[in-house]
Amino acid sequence: MQKKISLIIVFCLFLSLLAVPANAADGISVVVNGQTLALDQPPEIMNNRTMVPLRAIFEALGATVDWDAVTQTATAAAGATTVSLTIGENTATVNGVSTTLDQPAVIENNRTLVPVRFVSEALGADVSWDAASQTVTVTMGAAATPEPTATAVASPPGGGFDLTNFTPRPNAKIMAQGKDFTIIMKPDGSVWTAGSNYYGQLGNPTDYGDRKASPVTTFTKVDGVDNAIAVDAGNETAYALEADGSLWSFGANDSGQLGNARTDESASPVKVKLDGVTEISAGSDYAVALKSDGTVWAWGKNDVGQLGNGTPPPPGTGAPDRPPQIAIEYAPIQVSGLQNIKSISAGDTFSAATDGDGFVWMWGGAAFDASLRKMVNFPTVHTYPVKLSTVEYNIPVQDVQTAVCGSFHVSAMKSDGSVISWGNNRLGQLGDGKFTGATKIVTSCEGVAALRSDGSVYFWGQTPFTPDYVSVAQQVKNLSDAIDISCGKKVYSGVSVYSAQTGDFLVGYRGISIGGATPYFLVLKKDGTVWEYGDKTTQIFDMNN
Repeated sequence: MQKKISLIIVFCLFLSLLAVPANAADGISVVVNGQTLALDQPPEIMNNRTMVPLRAIFEALGATVDWDAVTQTATAAAGATTVSLTIGENTATVNGVSTTLDQPAVIENNRTLVPVRFVSEALGADVSWDAASQTVTVTMGAAATPEPTATAVASPPGGGFDLTNFTPRPNAKIMAQGKDFTIIMKPDGSVWTAGSNYYGQLGNPTDYGDRKASPVTTFTKVDGVDNAIAVDAGNETAYALEADGSLWSFGANDSGQLGNARTDESASPVKVKLDGVTEISAGSDYAVALKSDGTVWAWGKNDVGQLGNGTPPPPGTGAPDRPPQIAIEYAPIQVSGLQNIKSISAGDTFSAATDGDGFVWMWGGAAFDASLRKMVNFPTVHTYPVKLSTVEYNIPVQDVQTAVCGSFHVSAMKSDGSVISWGNNRLGQLGDGKFTGATKIVTSCEGVAALRSDGSVYFWGQTPFTPDYVSVAQQVKNLSDAIDISCGKKVYSGVSVYSAQTGDFLVGYRGISIGGATPYFLVLKKDGTVWEYGDKTTQIFDMNN
């Protein structure tokens, strides 16, 4: 008898999956390719994830659905992509690869509910959320496509740069350094890397995953990325932005840094699930991208609000910000409330964006340093962007062209070439506020470098250009032909970092005090050579070869 009852329950659950939605849900709406889904079970928010009826969303995305009543597993297939979810399990599989779920599939009112963002993005769709209208919008072509690789996309002309008539872009990098590797874009739009490849951050399967393997000391071309207009580097993840607005990533993905809605790392370029990108900026374990429509998107680690997708508390409530419930986002989500943005910068745990009116917005863990909070009246965590010129924060920042983030400070270049800074100043990184004539600025952990149109480079704070920190801008000696500059990730005392100039890992670089940092700076000269400034000054690359 008990066996018959169990079979009846399982059969009823199976029939529930076959049910066709009949009535529109109240509250949250789900729109797929312009059509609002009629759902007989309203969407629900669970663990900060929107859950929708399984069969309704899968079939709207053109997928076929199979239900295994014994294992309580639903499997959907569309094109070359197969997705499987099991009731109550916090992992799912996409083409056999296991992926962690923030919220597992559940059964509510005899309907199987699944996280709409995960299943949609797994099948190749784009997902957005409008908090004002409580609407989830899913956009997808007629059929799902498999996870793209870099060789699958043919880029139009327009990548690279003219070395002969080069003008630095204040908001873009053609060379960058991660924690233990270097990435450089050549004038023809190709991308080259050297250093450690343990996480695949070189975009090359050679010695991938072998911690004992020696660093790759010769720059090698990244296959499949041939029309780049910008690059950047996180700790162990690299990014290349192409002329068609597509963004490619490779390397570590333990915190969702690849932005491809997967959890596995990649030694080959994979496409970030975002189009129309005009600028990329990499934080330590997250990234921020600017789209052509002026909106800002972010993905990766979100434990202190780095992704800026929080909601401000009601006015006058005095309610404090709280750390976001979702600590990792594996695909891009929109930063709340930002419009008409012209430039972006991702720091270690906080970001800045400059709008078309020259005002600066900030969000994230603006840091854990007490002096920073005191100086800018910024709480430990801000999960949504705030405008710094407001009465609450009272930082007179305006007429800014671009703002760049250090570890505990921010420097901004104004339209007249002057530079202003705010935040922590323990090593003089705020300068004296008198520097002018900048065409580009970059920040390290606790230092700043500025390029002038005459090819000279100036610095203040903690930099490799002098043994001690300085609080007044000083010119780099014997350098008058620079046309672009960049700064590597910070190097903490006692933490090893790969040096492209020696091919070795350095430990306790320059013997700096614990908690201090001295980075490497990269300089592109007029003759096309790239020089690394660290404990030595060494040519590491030639754009002409």
